Amino acid sequence: MYKFILIIALCLIAVSLGAQSGLFGLRFNESYTEAEKSLLDNGLVRKAQDRYTVDFEPKTKDKIVGLTVYRHPESNKLIGWLIAYPPTRDPAATHPVVKELISLHGVEFDFRKSANIYSWSVDEGKVVMSYPHTRAGVYCVLYMDPAYEALF
Repeated sequence: MYKFILIIALCLIAVSLGAQSGLFGLRFNESYTEAEKSLLDNGLVRKAQDRYTVDFEPKTKDKIVGLTVYRHPESNKLIGWLIAYPPTRDPAATHPVVKELISLHGVEFDFRKSANIYSWSVDEGKVVMSYPHTRAGVYCVLYMDPAYEALF
């Protein structure tokens, strides 16, 4: 019985140490093909692409405005993604997606009040940030691998 409990505990630890999923179930280093299938299954449509990015948009823009996937040019694996949400009616209010990010990535985050930026460190130095983009009129959530910061 002791061995069985120990095996279960080790399995749970191994699973918790695995790559964290982000919004839309995307994961760093996931193959672009898998990510695209997931996004298409979630009702998004491919809009445009270039060597490093692929833009998706929803069929209706009530929940999100758009989503851009950043992929490694050689391995074709995800190195980041940006999700644009409609802004809140009250610019001073916390955007509802922040609660979802806290439930996904935890309560240990940095908050820069002057710029209204929330940030989390996830998956071995990778970063999640959420912030209002006032010029574009959207609220952004950016998942990025700082090793490829120049591509963002």
